[in-house]
Amino acid sequence: MIVILFSALIGCDTNSNSLNDDEDGLNSDEVIKVEDPEIIKLHDTLLGNRNVSERLIFYKDYQVTLKNISNDDLKYLVLWLNQDSLYKEIGSSAPYYDYQDIQNDAIELFGPDVVIDKESWRPGGCIYVYDELNDRFEGSPVDPNLFDPIYAAKFSSYEQDGEYIYIYNKILRTFADYFAEIVYVYSSFDESNSEIICSMEREKYKDGEITIDSKYFEEYGVNYKHIFKQSEAGSYYWVSSEPVT
Repeated sequence: MIVILFSALIGCDTNSNSLNDDEDGLNSDEVIKVEDPEIIKLHDTLLGNRNVSERLIFYKDYQVTLKNISNDDLKYLVLWLNQDSLYKEIGSSAPYYDYQDIQNDAIELFGPDVVIDKESWRPGGCIYVYDELNDRFEGSPVDPNLFDPIYAAKFSSYEQDGEYIYIYNKILRTFADYFAEIVYVYSSFDESNSEIICSMEREKYKDGEITIDSKYFEEYGVNYKHIFKQSEAGSYYWVSSEPVT
């Protein structure tokens, strides 16, 4: 097992990847790449490396819009992204989430047309039931320490066109082995025709001590385009995602 783990870790980068890597072999004096920190943050918040399978809703082999996303997935994403601010407790153990808080956060992430329903939902195997009297969902908390990556993302570039921003990135399929405490990175999302191209210690990957080398994204990554639109408040919300060739 030790030999296997050592071999698997070869090729993984123990330092954080730079978004300004010179991938064309030119030196930094010849190519200057400028990236807006707010755009990077927008990418990382919703599209970046995450540990809940619902985020794969953005990464299909067709264009995904709000019409393609279930209300349960929307609620789960809103809850996961804003758990610290949304989470409240009844007494010392029973959590709840105010409906209006989830609705407001959903609008900020997905635009003014989104409407969160009041049906019961099951994030992470737990169940949340809507309490009409108090206008809230009551249930069990999602474990914030859960870590089960199913893809890795790397920001590529962005374009701005009036009120729209187009963000481009690359993704790789990953799998976390809880027993071996290793994250595996695969060459393809096609499980029948895929091989392990890199692996790393699960906890170090979680903590950002180990990242995936850019060369794997360049050779095996799937390219995606994500459209965001500016709201009246000046922030940007997600509109669509689609693969690009």
